[in-house]
Amino acid sequence: MPSMIMEVVGVLFIAIGLILTFIEIKGNFPSFYGFGQN
Repeated sequence: MPSMIMEVVGVLFIAIGLILTFIEIKGNFPSFYGFGQN
């Protein structure tokens, strides 16, 4: 069971990271990380 939970958490983190990266590339929102502005 714990391994399944960790898998789901990992997938969620990857999905959120990809979404935030896509939003940053689109330029609709300021950078959430502070990177990518240079």
